[in-house]
Formats: sequence, structure tokens, C-alpha cells
Amino acid sequence: MLKKITRFYFICLHLVHRNETNISQCGYQLWNGALLLCDYMLTHQFEFENTTILELGAGIGLCSIIASRFASTVICTGRV
Repeated sequence: MLKKITRFYFICLHLVHRNETNISQCGYQLWNGALLLCDYMLTHQFEFENTTILELGAGIGLCSIIASRFASTVICTGRV
């Protein structure tokens, strides 16, 4: 028998939008794909419970932050 675990977390984000970003700052952007992945993780959290997540080229790391709420281990990489 599967046990459904539901957790509720509130995360407050302040996003600033700019029309253009130079190439040296592209890692500081919040990409649409990251928002879609975060939405998927939040609505399918049971798929990420007790897993290990590796995010390569994480940029601002939003996906890793969200994944850390469910996964047992999160490895987040990026270039500083």
C-alpha cells in the first residue's frame, strides 16, 4: 500500500525583469524552462522524494532550491 505524503511550503520570490542581458550575465537569468521544471516538481513532488538530484549549470539555482524540499540529496553546479 502506498502512503501519500503531502507537504506545504511557502516560498516568496522577488523577480526583476530586464529586456536584455549581456552574455556574461546569462547565468543570472531565470529561464522559462526553469519555471516549468519547478512547477512540475511542485505538482509531482512524490516522484522526487528520497532521490538524488544533479543540476548542471544551475544559474541562480531555483530548481535545486525547489528540489531540496523533496529530494534527499541535491548537487547544484554552476560557474561563478
